[in-house]
Amino acid sequence: MARQKRVFIEALILAIVVFGLGVTLGFFVESWRADKITSMYTQAEIGLLDIKIITQIYDTVDINCEEAVRQNLEFADRIYQEAVILERYEGAQRLGEELITQHKKYDLLRTSLWLNSQKTKNNCKDDSYDTIVYLYQYNEPDIEKKALQAVYSRALGELKEEFGSEMMLLPMAGDLDIKSIDILKEHYGVTELPAIIINEKKVFTGTITKEEILSILNK
Repeated sequence: MARQKRVFIEALILAIVVFGLGVTLGFFVESWRADKITSMYTQAEIGLLDIKIITQIYDTVDINCEEAVRQNLEFADRIYQEAVILERYEGAQRLGEELITQHKKYDLLRTSLWLNSQKTKNNCKDDSYDTIVYLYQYNEPDIEKKALQAVYSRALGELKEEFGSEMMLLPMAGDLDIKSIDILKEHYGVTELPAIIINEKKVFTGTITKEEILSILNK
């Protein structure tokens, strides 16, 4: 009887130790991810500020359209890859307030890049690349909406992989109470999510295929 009690106590202590180590490890992993996202955002923020200053310089001197477009596309590719990393982190941990705040910051960066890109396109009369803004539901989408957003994400991801820098893909949440995004949604007549805005001209909601998107692009 005493032996069984000792074995039980030893097993209990071991379970407590393992649980404690798991909690501690989980805390450090989440903390590392949060620090990583903060670092990426800071670098992205600096990058966007640099791009905007470059655009302002081109407003005051003879514009080098090729360089301006290249800078916008390179930065767009960079923050798209960071969006993929952020999505992976969000899928691996609970959505705390800090992570949601970082997501909002990135969405504001992408919105600012979108507007800066439009300005460059207009100034340069450039249509060498396509711009796709993908607005999705971030907060608790139902099963049907999750499935539809998975279709959108897969189709757009495949197109981005296929066309690379010839496509500026800007995914952003459309339901995080970001006023600038809400104003743009109203401007483009977006009343439901998910939605796709192609080249600031075509807006799609509901079911759409990769082939249908491709038929509208400047390819």
